[in-house]
Parts: sequence; structure tokens; C-alpha cells
Amino acid sequence: MQAVLSGDVQFTTDNLPQLLPQIRAGKLKPLAVIATKRWSQLPEIPTASEVGYPSMTTSTWFGLVAQSKVTPQVIARMNKETNAILNRSDFREKLLEVSFEPMSGSPEDMALAVKKERAIWGTLIPQIGIKPE
Repeated sequence: MQAVLSGDVQFTTDNLPQLLPQIRAGKLKPLAVIATKRWSQLPEIPTASEVGYPSMTTSTWFGLVAQSKVTPQVIARMNKETNAILNRSDFREKLLEVSFEPMSGSPEDMALAVKKERAIWGTLIPQIGIKPE
């Protein structure tokens, strides 16, 4: 970020929480969102797909996980309570203030998201030759 702000680097990609304060201060000009949909905090900024790069998408997300020995009943209760919190307007507003878009869901939704990520990265990593160090 410092290199971009000082002019040593002309372009960067980063997560919205890092970029948004600099964009709002007029120090950075957003060109496109590298996601499947526009950011709710910057709805006027097009997606990469909208400006001609349909395969240029990525996202960062967070999820709650537990050990496999945790019972389905406990998982269901944790999911219910977490979704209740995520759907509270005051909590949603706080997350949006720090540039996070809350998404509630089920354990099955999380499993599907992980499956999709594994398919993408499991193909890409060997193609570009990334090796664990």
C-alpha cells in the first residue's frame, strides 16, 4: 500500500478493508472489483467481468469451523446462533463499516463453498507450479 501511495508502484489489488479508506480519502482510484458482484460499499465501481475480464474473479471469505467430533446438534445450534447475530442490523452495520459484507448460511453452504474453492485452487496451483515450502 505504501508503495502505491508513494507512486513507486502504479497498480495494486487488495482486500476492501485495506483499500476503502484510501479510496474514500481520494488517494486511490478504483478501476474494477475483482469479484462476482459489485461491492455494496462502492456500487458505482464495475466488476472486472463488466470491463472485459470475465475470468478475473476472486473473493475473501471467513467461516466458522469445528472439530469433526463435534455433534450435529452442537453444529446446528452454533449455526443458528451465528446466523442470528449476522442478521442483526446493528452487527451488520458494524461489519459494513469495516468493509465486510456479512453472509449467513448453513453448514451445507460452507461445505459447498469449500468444495468450489478446492476445485479452483486445486487446478490452478499445479498449473502455475506453486510448491509448498
